Amino acid sequence: MSRARRVGVDVDGVLADFLSPGLALLSKWTGTPYTPDHLQEWDFDSLIPEGRVGEFWEEMGAPGVCSSFAPYFGAVSGVKALQEVCDVYIVTSALHTGKTWTYERDNWLMRHFHIPRSRIIHTQAKYTFYGMALVDDKPLNIELWAASHPGQLPVLWAQPYNEKAVFPWAMASSVVRTNNWHRLRDLIVEFKS
Repeated sequence: MSRARRVGVDVDGVLADFLSPGLALLSKWTGTPYTPDHLQEWDFDSLIPEGRVGEFWEEMGAPGVCSSFAPYFGAVSGVKALQEVCDVYIVTSALHTGKTWTYERDNWLMRHFHIPRSRIIHTQAKYTFYGMALVDDKPLNIELWAASHPGQLPVLWAQPYNEKAVFPWAMASSVVRTNNWHRLRDLIVEFKS
């Protein structure tokens, strides 16, 4: 099996705005207007009131929530441009509290990005994705994937909540940070494993 020009792309934090609905729910619960500046690291649980983590994820996983997420500005055209130079696969974690999450996510990806179910991988073990690159906003996913696929292209999709992420020195120089679809396309075109 060849990994040539196969690129895995995460959804939440890369293609879909999970953050706004999550912050809106926290604001509703607490009466405090939460903004993206409140999230200082990738771990959303750090913002959830003590004792309500399970309840929060149950509500975020309710039917209809996943399908209501907005695509990030530029994501639709960015994925389309990426598809011109590589085979794009979606590598995403399902929200296990959401009984309809996977079904809604698959339909959302088809509706906005025309990505069929045959190109969607639902897993928390993203390091198992076999391709030339993985694009994800979670630093740990990038670290584990880079360790499992040396010589390939780990891309941390830059977000304010992951800007302080530090990688082990052995892989730090290979991790690319960007949130620019044109730059990502160029990286894929120019990459030689």
